[in-house]
Amino acid sequence: MMETPAKRIALYGGTFDPFHNAHREVVRSALSQLPVDCVFVMPLGQAPHKNRRISPAAFRFEMARLGVEGIEGAIVSDDEISTPGVDYTYETVLRLKEQFDPEIIYILAGSDVLSSIDSWFRVRDLLREATLAVVRRGSDHSGDMQAKAKELQKRCGARVVFFDMPPLTLASSDLRARIEKGQALNGQCPAQVESLIQRHHLYTFSSVY
Repeated sequence: MMETPAKRIALYGGTFDPFHNAHREVVRSALSQLPVDCVFVMPLGQAPHKNRRISPAAFRFEMARLGVEGIEGAIVSDDEISTPGVDYTYETVLRLKEQFDPEIIYILAGSDVLSSIDSWFRVRDLLREATLAVVRRGSDHSGDMQAKAKELQKRCGARVVFFDMPPLTLASSDLRARIEKGQALNGQCPAQVESLIQRHHLYTFSSVY
């Protein structure tokens, strides 16, 4: 993934189906506000919690690659795509530690993760291995987030930090629905991502995707 070892790593995983402007802004904001050398943008291969069929990994990887072009320190990784079986963040973090021996690994996540993280695989072990970096959007209630973070820290020994991004409220599911209905994305994805979606008719047939 990298020739030069990175000592301060952030991991940003997801389906990225499609990769949109809010995803890009999370990466930009993390690189500017967290003490990290790089952000690994990592499209998942086989999701543990997804009931719907997701787009082929090659397309999602390419959308992520195009989506972060021009952002220094953003690296799109196929680690989870190329690793057989269901993808769990805990196992991904262990692989990153084995490869890079970093001083610290941050896991980038939305504020909703503070309520849902108990469903994650081996969450207590994961939170011993990595620091949770929670992004605050403009509409998020800071007091509620701080309270949930303190509860998680007390209960699981978690390390939680926060960083900010503009109040974008994009959702990949909404963008897929727009495309299925024949509606334009209107710049809600990076231009090259929109071009790839149009060129390959992604999401046009809801029965397939």
